[in-house]
Amino acid sequence: MEKPSLAQVQLLPSDPPPPPQAEESGFRGVRGMLDLGIICLPGSRDRTGRAVVEVHGGRKEWTSSLVSVQSVCKLLLYLHSIPRKEVRELGMTLVLDARRKPPSLHFYKALLMAQEHALHAVHSVVMLVDKDTCPRPEKHPGLQMDLVTSMKALNKTVEASQLTSDLGGTFTYSHSDWLQFHQRLLSFLAELRGADSLLQKAIKRVDGSKTTDSSQEVQRCIGEQEASMKEVLEDSRLVTLQREGGAVVARMRREEFRFPLSEDYRYRPVFKYLFTLINHFIIE
Repeated sequence: MEKPSLAQVQLLPSDPPPPPQAEESGFRGVRGMLDLGIICLPGSRDRTGRAVVEVHGGRKEWTSSLVSVQSVCKLLLYLHSIPRKEVRELGMTLVLDARRKPPSLHFYKALLMAQEHALHAVHSVVMLVDKDTCPRPEKHPGLQMDLVTSMKALNKTVEASQLTSDLGGTFTYSHSDWLQFHQRLLSFLAELRGADSLLQKAIKRVDGSKTTDSSQEVQRCIGEQEASMKEVLEDSRLVTLQREGGAVVARMRREEFRFPLSEDYRYRPVFKYLFTLINHFIIE
C-alpha cells in the first residue's frame, strides 16, 4: 500500500473527533474488577430505554482483595461512560441479584460515592430477593431501592428479553468475549491516536514555518519540511497502521456481530472515531 503524500496528510482535520470517555487507561484501571464478573453491562435496556447493569450479589468474587468502595465506584462510573451520550444522560438501571446473598457493603457505599461524582449516573436500583430464604436487606440511608421478590415483578422494570440467563432472561451476552473484544478495540484506538497526534504535530511544524524571500532560506525550509514529513511517514506506528489497519478494522467489524443485541457495543462513539481515523490513514 502506498504511503500518503504530503498533500493527503495535510487533508487531515486539525481538530479530529473527540475521543470517547472510555479511555484505554480507564479500562486498565478497572480491568481487574471487570475480570471478576460481579458487575456487568450487557448492553440491554429497561422498559424506559435506560442501560441495564447486572450486579450479581451471590458470587464469591465479592470477597476478592480487589473489591473496595473505591474500585466498585470506579467500575460503575466506567460502565456509565460506555453507552451513547443520550443513553448516559438517562442514568443506569441497576438490577441487583440478591436471591442467594446480598453483595458486600462496599457496593452500597460505592453507589453513594458514584452519585456524588456523577449525580445522574445511577437512576434506580432494583433488588431481586428470595422472600423465603433471603432475609430482608438492611436499609441504606441515601439509597432508594425497589425490592422485588419474583421475576414477574422484575419484568415490570426490565423485560426478560433484556436480562441475561443469570437472571432468567434470554438476552445473549458473554462477559469474557466482550472483555477480549473491548481490550483489543481500545488498544487499537490508542495506536490510532498516537499516529494521528504525530501527523498533526508535523503538519503544525510545516504550517508554522516562517516565510522568507531568500532563495537559500526557501530551499532550507523545503528541505526541513521534506525531512520532517519523511520521518513521520516512515514512523513504525504509521507504517504498521497502513499495512495492517484495514485488516484489523475488517476483523473487528466481523467480531462486532458477536454482540448483535448489544446497542452499547455496536454503535458506541469509539467506533465512529476509529473508522474516521482509519479513513485518514488507509483509505485516502
